[in-house]
Amino acid sequence: MSPLASTWVEDPVNEPENPTNSTNSPPPPSRKNPVWPEDSILDDFVRLARGVSESEDAILIGSILPITAALLARRVFIQFGAKKYPNLYNLIVTKPGLRKSTTINFADYIAKKLLPPSSFISGASSEQALFKSYLPHPDKIWLEDEGNTILSNWANDAAGKIVAKRMLKLYDCGGWLQNYIRQEVENEDSKAQQLIPETSTSFLIGTTWNNCRFNGLESRDGMRRRTSYYIGEKYARRIDWPETLDSKAMAKLIQMFGKLLKLEGECQLSPDARKQWTHIQKHNREDIESITGVDASAEAHGSALSEEPSRILKRAMIFEACRWAKNPSRKWQIIQADTLALAAEHESYCIQSSLDLETISARAEIREIADSILAKIHRMDAPNSDGWFMLTRSDLVSNFAPHPDRKGAMTVARLYNEIIPDLTKRGLARLAERRGKLEIYGFKAEDA
Repeated sequence: MSPLASTWVEDPVNEPENPTNSTNSPPPPSRKNPVWPEDSILDDFVRLARGVSESEDAILIGSILPITAALLARRVFIQFGAKKYPNLYNLIVTKPGLRKSTTINFADYIAKKLLPPSSFISGASSEQALFKSYLPHPDKIWLEDEGNTILSNWANDAAGKIVAKRMLKLYDCGGWLQNYIRQEVENEDSKAQQLIPETSTSFLIGTTWNNCRFNGLESRDGMRRRTSYYIGEKYARRIDWPETLDSKAMAKLIQMFGKLLKLEGECQLSPDARKQWTHIQKHNREDIESITGVDASAEAHGSALSEEPSRILKRAMIFEACRWAKNPSRKWQIIQADTLALAAEHESYCIQSSLDLETISARAEIREIADSILAKIHRMDAPNSDGWFMLTRSDLVSNFAPHPDRKGAMTVARLYNEIIPDLTKRGLARLAERRGKLEIYGFKAEDA
């Protein structure tokens, strides 16, 4: 048992439903926590992290995996057409207040004890500044516990959009060539063309429902395909007064993860794992071919499935290395069938989370738009004596859906089928009167 076991409670806290996550859309199905090898240092991390974080285990394991990938960097690989490295893009997604920052910072603490400062990226950056940081040290990890700002920068800032596109290429760990024409002009001895032959990038970003699907990015589909999602919707335990970490337990955990820095070489599948891989690939193709929808959810599912085999191999390398770190008698270079099975099951969780987020994100987006429209109504006129603003259907259409044919504009159907029903469910709107074709809607004032 963890030396911090006395600081946490096993039973989950029954948290009331958050009204901000409810609309007409049905809630996503309950998902299980992702699996990991229990005979590994990953399990040691989860057990210790439970003493400092109230987050669900999905958030805990999702936070440590990119750290582990960064520790292995490009020293460990598997030949899958070309060299496949274990780098990961992980997004930790919760509503505000569910301790994602606490968990990410705990994993970050381990990373900073083992990796040099030049390994880390954070905050907004231009592509040129990013290239200069990669030039002397091409193995990087990007850590953001409050990632809404960086995701917004990638979506809306001109320099950020270029960085977002670069992130697609960095995931594949290829080379990076830059031409600095100005540098050549200013200094005859400088080379205009500079090349980084190979890179390795992992990221761990914490965000909320509204931003997690990379909406607004030109490279949205590519980022969704490359990103693994870990979702937290409730507290897993209650920690009334966190105790100081057991320094010996923490030092031992850091020492165990530090063993990964010694590994170097090529991984291969065992004969049994190779047979299992054939079945994994077969089921992956069947799942892709079974997608018949043409909406955003179907496209996102197809994108996630196309990257599924690659991510399974990445996690299999990580899982086997972490099992070796706990038991050095294992041959970390030979991925066993049970390790591959755990990696495949873990990836299934991430695929399901990606699907669930389509529903959750849509609900969050509806709520955000509904609140914005209500705020505009509050500024339009004075409420009646009962504290309600009264608008006819024509008023609503002319003010909030005047150009329904424009790309991305509010449509009349969405206004009446999604936005107003959301406000009605929360008691902020109602159909006040209907006389023939005339419909009058009431909207509650702020202080009513």
